[in-house]
Amino acid sequence: MDTKFRKAIRPEHRLAITLWRLATNVEYRTLAGLFGVGRSTVGFIVVDTCQEIINVFQERMIRIPAGQKLEECVARFAGRFPQAVGAIDGSHIPIKAPVKNPKDYFNRKGFYSVILQGVVDSFGSFIDVNVGWPGSVHDARVFTNSTIYQKLMNGSAFPEQPIQIGGCNVPLLLLGDPAYPLLPNLMKPFSDNGRLTNEQITFNNKLSSCRITVEHTFGRLKGRWRILHKTMDHELKNVPNIIMTCCILHNIIEMHHDPFMNQWEVDAIENNGQEIAQQDPVHANARNIPQAATVRNALKEHLAY
Repeated sequence: MDTKFRKAIRPEHRLAITLWRLATNVEYRTLAGLFGVGRSTVGFIVVDTCQEIINVFQERMIRIPAGQKLEECVARFAGRFPQAVGAIDGSHIPIKAPVKNPKDYFNRKGFYSVILQGVVDSFGSFIDVNVGWPGSVHDARVFTNSTIYQKLMNGSAFPEQPIQIGGCNVPLLLLGDPAYPLLPNLMKPFSDNGRLTNEQITFNNKLSSCRITVEHTFGRLKGRWRILHKTMDHELKNVPNIIMTCCILHNIIEMHHDPFMNQWEVDAIENNGQEIAQQDPVHANARNIPQAATVRNALKEHLAY
């Protein structure tokens, strides 16, 4: 509100400051000069505006598809991988070394980060986001402590819409890489032990051709919102909200088909592409479920023809 000493910063002004910060990761000093506000004020504005965006838009913009939208997601992958709604993966968001427990945030790639676990639909929009785990944590541990894991395990993630494939009921499912456990509604590739059959290779290739959607989504996310591409100079407590805000804005922009320059995505994927393959998880709560192997084998036989 206005006071006798200064005028309040208008909402559109606050939003512009926040979007500029998220899109460029430019330092506060530069933003303060561009918008004619105090340097410390910029920091407060960015944090507060991100929280407001989350309060207003998170539940509306990041949610598992239903009805016609769900059918469209499944249809988009149907020719390559039946029953797939989308894909899941993790991405490391660079941060400055935290004051407390910095080793926990030092990841296998050699920098400090927090993990963004994203579930995206076949159109490349986020339908579930889990963010904030330290960079040293295995993707499987992040997954088994997330709400999407609980929903997949109790059957509430997707409606019961199985189809018969090779005498097996195949439910709606997500696609993941080898770091994730094999579940009836989460398919991952067959482990490449050098003795894969042609059918297993075909299965892996078709799964990969769909799962790459999540990698491209991370590329577009980081390409538009450069604060996620460079080292984020924010207090650790504020980092999850900033990342969540970028995911929400990503969905809004994708929904309105905003133009995207291909070079932005290449830059972001190059940074994210330094992935070092994680070994299969050893966490007790991330074990493969026997029924899942039956579903995967039915899909393997189906996709071979």
